[in-house]
Amino acid sequence: MYLNKPKRLSLFFFLLLLSEGILFHSCSEKEKDPTPSGPVPVINSITPSSGPVASPVTISGLNMTENSKIYFPGPNNTTIQASLAGTGSISGEKVLYTHVPAGAVTGKIKVDLKGAVGTSTIDFTVITPTANLTISPTSGAAESTVVLTGTTFATTASGNAVTFLHSSGGRTTALISEVSPTGNYLVVRVPENVTEGDIQVRIGDNIYASTVPFKIRPCNVSTLAGGAAGYADGQGTAAKFQWGEGMATIGTTLYVADANNNRIRKVDLATGQVTTFAGSDYGFADGVGTAAKFSRPSGITVGTDGQLYITDSNNNRIRKVDPQTAQVTTVAGNATSGTTDGTGTAAILRNPAGITTAADGTLYFTQGSDSHAIRQLNPLTGQVTTIVPSGTGGYVDGPAATAKFSFPVAIAVANGYIYVADEANERIRRISLTDKTVSTFAGGTSTGFSSTDGLGLNSSFNEPHGMITDGTFLYIADANLIRRVDLATAAVSTMVGYNTISFSPKNGACGDAEFDELKGIARAADGSIYVTEATGFSVDQELIRKIVP
Repeated sequence: MYLNKPKRLSLFFFLLLLSEGILFHSCSEKEKDPTPSGPVPVINSITPSSGPVASPVTISGLNMTENSKIYFPGPNNTTIQASLAGTGSISGEKVLYTHVPAGAVTGKIKVDLKGAVGTSTIDFTVITPTANLTISPTSGAAESTVVLTGTTFATTASGNAVTFLHSSGGRTTALISEVSPTGNYLVVRVPENVTEGDIQVRIGDNIYASTVPFKIRPCNVSTLAGGAAGYADGQGTAAKFQWGEGMATIGTTLYVADANNNRIRKVDLATGQVTTFAGSDYGFADGVGTAAKFSRPSGITVGTDGQLYITDSNNNRIRKVDPQTAQVTTVAGNATSGTTDGTGTAAILRNPAGITTAADGTLYFTQGSDSHAIRQLNPLTGQVTTIVPSGTGGYVDGPAATAKFSFPVAIAVANGYIYVADEANERIRRISLTDKTVSTFAGGTSTGFSSTDGLGLNSSFNEPHGMITDGTFLYIADANLIRRVDLATAAVSTMVGYNTISFSPKNGACGDAEFDELKGIARAADGSIYVTEATGFSVDQELIRKIVP
């Protein structure tokens, strides 16, 4: 009997401890789940019922205040609190505004008001964006345009919804300016007040996100030099030009082919000081500086040897100018007008216009009126070779021997192609350096006195005149717009300007800036872009404008 007593005592203490544990556990549960102190929220609607992370959501119902907490379902039966963006009241119901928090998954939304929790009757679907949306360009200023490709879009603007996401978590709806008739691209205008972030397109219940974020870039337009048309050296607006054409930069100096003044002018990019570098009266003469003579110099490029090469249009010659000494010499051509290959002054040229330099030092140039040819020049030997004879103006793609251009002006070389601004055909054409085949790269049927953005042949131009390249884009002076063409995709977008012609050019932020008749274009080492411009009918001005993109 004595030996059994401890066992009974142990059982007694065990039961006592067990009852205390249950009591303790019960108290803990009550502390974790206190009695709600407010009415239970009632969720009547969620708008929209699906969306990606960071997209806005409106929750409507009853018993919801600014003290409400909003929870979205998270992975593994967790919840994620969403920020409250605001409150309101619609048709007698309370409204909470929020955004889908990062990490949320599909499920029911909960609203907590002082411990009273209301749950939605339907699931909110979190859409995972499909990362196949490409944008060109990937940076730009407000009011510039962006071309979106990579999926099939709705063929009406109302069938697509484009938003720019902010790095701070906000979002801004973008204006869709052009829609592909086949749904293979959209053109959208960059909204004001956006920051770096993805671009998203909603097509029905599908969300597509850009593969890279779009970066907003401050952009400004100003007048570097020029004023009333004429001829005068001076600083800034005190200087005068007369139909400035091609331009090129060396360091902090801009060289301008001042066509109707028959001179090469030099502009200090830091101060706007304009001086005459070479040329004087109309005529032909080699020499140093103003002892030399030109007759309507048009294009200008910097060779790989550091020399300036100039198309002396009415003299039917290619001239060379030493930027150190201003010595002018003739490289190719003579007084005869025509299209005959040869070496140096034995070659025959007709109104050479645009000129550019390839990486290997070869010069490529266009011939304008009555010739419409594309030719090349070896600056070391002076050998001129015709690539596209053309002969008469027209529009024909195909082998170089039978292809036709109509007033080709500017020319650029990149990635194994010669690109030509075919002004009268209002297209950008290209010639393969491998097989010399001519094709149309961008631009289609003319739309009159306006230009449209888009993909390749679905875009249009309004007599494109000046053109340069940085190896990634073509930058084109297109009437009163500065256009940008993606060399990889042929996406054409507007960088600065509007289709409405301004007879009084406007400086300022690129989103507000306006141009009249743009001609030449150049790009400095710091990325700044310069254009020559003739303006207005009531006030005849010749300007050099600066764009800081």
